[in-house]
Amino acid sequence: METRCAGLDNDCDGGVAEPFPLAGTACTNGELGACLRTGTYACTSAGTGVQCSAAPSGGGSPEQCNGLDDDCDGSMDESAPVTWVPFSGSFGSRWIMAYEASRPDATATSEGGMTHRVCSQPGRLPWTNVTYADAQAACATVGARLCTEAEWQRACEASSGSCDWSFASSCSSYSSNATTCNGNDYDPSPAPGDQDVTLPTGSLAQCYASWGGSSRIYDLSGNVEEWTAARSSGVNPLRGGSSNDTGGGMRCDFNFVVANDTFRVPSVGFRCCRSSAP
Repeated sequence: METRCAGLDNDCDGGVAEPFPLAGTACTNGELGACLRTGTYACTSAGTGVQCSAAPSGGGSPEQCNGLDDDCDGSMDESAPVTWVPFSGSFGSRWIMAYEASRPDATATSEGGMTHRVCSQPGRLPWTNVTYADAQAACATVGARLCTEAEWQRACEASSGSCDWSFASSCSSYSSNATTCNGNDYDPSPAPGDQDVTLPTGSLAQCYASWGGSSRIYDLSGNVEEWTAARSSGVNPLRGGSSNDTGGGMRCDFNFVVANDTFRVPSVGFRCCRSSAP
């Protein structure tokens, strides 16, 4: 009869380590999320049992908005930070996402597919092809909402209140900044033809509205149009213009485009606002 776990047929019956049926099977370290490690059960050095080769992780890390359970507690992204920028107007103090909203698993080349939480981070393709209701629901996952038109426009006008576009400098002159933001006049490569494509958030370094110091709100002009709070039932305004808009459609005060509750296209995304500090 087998009495040791040594990977040998000690009793010469054609079986190896019969009293230890787990030997050679898959196992984990028993942890969750990003801390999970896999391995196999192997004989102990004493040959009296088996142990899993998957080592302890050493602990998790703070949550990031990435579709992973970074802190290894069984939940994804639940306390991940959002990049909020404070701004103000006649309505009082508000907070707005620094970057167009993206999905947790979005990258610079993919929008991703997760919808359990909204993110605001640089270098990710924006969350587009989304209805007004879906955008509002996504904002609610971080205790926020869609910006009102007044809030959105004031944020775009920068701290001076005099900007016509979200250009870091010369924000009231389009002719000298036609390629500062991702509109119809900007092409991402020197190849011939008109190249209107959505860029990862924050790709154009000077396309932001400045609210002092490092408080910058990116891509309010161009890249993707953004849902704002409904004027009335089924009348949902889009602000900011997209990659195929000319200068007029990218202005902070351009407010002539609305859509119904079922409207969704690849050139429309959103960002969120808050009335209280995050």
